[in-house]
Amino acid sequence: MLLLSYIARDPIIYVKIPILDNLPFLIYKQPKFGWQILSDILKQYHTDLWKYTENCFYYQYRDSFQRISPYLNRLLQEDMEENGDIWGRITTLASLAGHISQQELFATLVRINSNVAWKGTTEVFVANLDLQEHTTVCIFGLSAILKNECLSEEILKLIDGCFEEERKRDYISPEFAFTFINAIKPPLKNAEFVGFLNWLGYKSRMKPLLILELMEALIEKFETGIDGNLLWPTQPLIIALNEVLREADETDEPELIQRAINLQDRFLKLDIQGMEDLLRKAERE
Repeated sequence: MLLLSYIARDPIIYVKIPILDNLPFLIYKQPKFGWQILSDILKQYHTDLWKYTENCFYYQYRDSFQRISPYLNRLLQEDMEENGDIWGRITTLASLAGHISQQELFATLVRINSNVAWKGTTEVFVANLDLQEHTTVCIFGLSAILKNECLSEEILKLIDGCFEEERKRDYISPEFAFTFINAIKPPLKNAEFVGFLNWLGYKSRMKPLLILELMEALIEKFETGIDGNLLWPTQPLIIALNEVLREADETDEPELIQRAINLQDRFLKLDIQGMEDLLRKAERE
């Protein structure tokens, strides 16, 4: 114990890293001593040490939030540029556990406007989306992030991922899908919509008329100058278009049939690589 206390106060930061790696177990076995070691290690500001604290914070946020809260406040003041994602993840987990309100969480996120903090928060909401006790809160949180004026392509890509995972697909509401589309704004260079396009293809077999509305909203976004080749992979888009056309044909409603045909024509005009060939192949099948 004396050796650990000595190392914890050592000015050479790298000798403290193995202690931080094993600190969650030490706190579990000897809480008072473990918390004292953490206090000694973080007594002075060292940006390189914060990233090694996340494991400790993760295992303690639920039952000992009052102990880690001061460290999160310090992180907020000292090192958001490098380690703001840690603050975002742990603080968001604490909000899901009921220790802070989502209103307080978002007020701080907006105030500091740190992309890495937004990233950490987004990761937690995406990861917990399919847990029934958190689904509503996570959808609300992700919707709020999508409405943020400073939304980055990196965050948009992270949220796209929740459409991709099969176990999360049925938790996504139409309102959330429309919110995702509304967040697509130029300029976009490296954004990906792999998850969202696969979700459209998946949902089109169950709710083709809903997908018609969503795809009409989507095409409007890409008719404003966004590169249509960002709509990749094309295959699920073709599946969705064909399901919409099939449903319109079966209803035998002229207005609906015209909407479906217009939608296909509008996507063809985007000149997406391979789109025309895939549509012809789908028609033959």
